[in-house]
Amino acid sequence: MLMYLRFIVLLWLILNLSSASAFEFDPEYQSIATQSGFSLIDPKQIDSEYQSDILTYSLSPLTVSQTMKQRFTGNSETHGSVLISAGSLSATQFDQKLRAEIISPLNQALRFKFLRTEHQNYEENSNHSIFELEGRILEMPEGGLYFAAYGEVTRQKREDDVGFALIRRKTQNGSETRAFVTFADFTRSGRNDAGDRFNSDKEPIVFGFTHRKVDATSFSELYYRRESTVEWNDPAVSQTFHYARSTLGFLWMKTPEESPDENVSLRGQWDRTETALQSTTTSAFDLVHRNRWQLEARRTSVLTDTFFLETGLLWASRGWTDENGNSLHHENVVPFLWVQHRSGFDLGAEVTVFRRYGDESLGSPSTRPSAEESRLNARYRISFSKQAELLLALTLDVDRAEGGAFEGGHGQFKMAF
Repeated sequence: MLMYLRFIVLLWLILNLSSASAFEFDPEYQSIATQSGFSLIDPKQIDSEYQSDILTYSLSPLTVSQTMKQRFTGNSETHGSVLISAGSLSATQFDQKLRAEIISPLNQALRFKFLRTEHQNYEENSNHSIFELEGRILEMPEGGLYFAAYGEVTRQKREDDVGFALIRRKTQNGSETRAFVTFADFTRSGRNDAGDRFNSDKEPIVFGFTHRKVDATSFSELYYRRESTVEWNDPAVSQTFHYARSTLGFLWMKTPEESPDENVSLRGQWDRTETALQSTTTSAFDLVHRNRWQLEARRTSVLTDTFFLETGLLWASRGWTDENGNSLHHENVVPFLWVQHRSGFDLGAEVTVFRRYGDESLGSPSTRPSAEESRLNARYRISFSKQAELLLALTLDVDRAEGGAFEGGHGQFKMAF
């Protein structure tokens, strides 16, 4: 019993000390986070260690590709996956990631999908429960053309979403191209007892595409999403909130057929988010726009029969601009490595080279103009079967620049069925 209690305490500590990836998962289902209310982007929460936290505990390209590959298993059986990641970004705020997906055939031409996705941290606030019905409308030599209707239903009708997608799926070569349009909170202006409304010509419409291709040795993904300009009025506070976002990203991963334990990957993402808050009774107007660029390369090589080496390099850039034209930029270059053992025990190290430029008043006063953040990482992977794995990780701050040596940790559970 004592050993069991110690394990529970250790797991609780680790799950309270983690972060998550800034690369998007399921971009085709994302939309404006109206649950956040009238909130401007806040660069004051992003410091010199933030990007290092995100990288250390991010979802690896291998995890992403393994999860997405399930969508190409065909319509012959029910399958799904669960991924949970939880932790603490500070003494008062958690980072949280949850993804659960079930795909089930209804007959030869129809299939049903349920997707629950959550992601909250300093930059993201996504929370969706998606129900989707997909049917084949045209049979083609290498696959077919499909039409999907999807949506989200909540207790408050003003928060309901509805969307449609046209999908070209080639089962023989494992590729899928999806064009989509989502009408977020499409009844907010008509079925709302809270009093807030969207302007009739500035309602949230999301559109874009995803393209994914998978085979025995590779996986690739390309996506683009545009969230149209929104004007959201609330007479109770005499304010109008303006919002728009564009996102473009890709992932490519290759595993040599002759060496399945090795792989190389490259992924990147650009997104621009525009937020503004305008008073409807005065001339007060606040604006924060953010441009974010990320590019990451990884390679896993075999050292011996039991040891593997993963090396990588991440570049991340953020730029914020306010209503007066003042700007702030953060630049991060992060080389990293992991030495992995077949037993599940891994050791890693990384160095973050951070530089800040521009108007420091837009950011946190405690953020230094330049810093080199070094950390050591240790993690243990517990495999219950080929379908389930629990990952526990701890991080030590080598330079102790921001406090004690213990920097944080990470807990992640993933399962496929």
